[in-house]
Amino acid sequence: MPQPDSGGGFNLPLLFNHPKGLRNPFHGLPINYAMEVGDLTGYQGFATDFARWDGPIAEGTDAGIILTGVTGVATVTRIAVRNFTGIRLNTEAILDANATLEWPMQFGYSSVRKLWVAARIRISDVNDIDVHFGLGTPGTPDWVNALPVEGLFFAVDELDATGAVNFVRRDASVSTVQHTAMTTLADNTFIILGFIVDELGYLRPFYGADIHNLTFGTASASTTNMPDDSTDELSLYLNVETGNSEADWVDLDWVVCAAERS
Repeated sequence: MPQPDSGGGFNLPLLFNHPKGLRNPFHGLPINYAMEVGDLTGYQGFATDFARWDGPIAEGTDAGIILTGVTGVATVTRIAVRNFTGIRLNTEAILDANATLEWPMQFGYSSVRKLWVAARIRISDVNDIDVHFGLGTPGTPDWVNALPVEGLFFAVDELDATGAVNFVRRDASVSTVQHTAMTTLADNTFIILGFIVDELGYLRPFYGADIHNLTFGTASASTTNMPDDSTDELSLYLNVETGNSEADWVDLDWVVCAAERS
């Protein structure tokens, strides 16, 4: 295995240490390769800070990521400025224009497997925008007019001028709002939104201004209107719809979505 150098770092590459040691042929594989093999790590998912964006910039599918605009034209632009490299999801400047990004990773909720979903986002105008972020039934492009059949997600309603953020569980087209107004958003201001299913099976949404200062909502072990843990597959989504005829946007600084494999 790599040894610490005199400066306290490590000589690369770091190597995968399989519990069975040399009895397993993957023992000693460079860990950056091992991390891509879910059977070795026990996890599936992805994380990105958008230093590179291979997804679509116009409506369609690139790198498996889907961009749709049911009303108006949806686009994605990449932003690279000091202290921020990310992407911007844009609506067209027409009434009720929407834009949706879907990462069809096919995650599933389970009370016996850990799950992590989080992103650092900012929105253009809290008084004029509907925003949804989280997991939902694959192939759901228009969240404002037709929420996914199943889902776990944050929701911001443009009719609530305070920018209040709700956290919603949804099963068989029926919703339970686990948290009403758990926090509020401000125009053009970053916030972290996320949720986990912890080792006890509790669903725990959280938010915060930065990664070191996060506030958890009340943990819930309730299964009411929770996606079915054996059959429902869920994609990761970011959805935005403008409330008037102005172009609106949501920025993503980073996103992570990961789950224990069944």
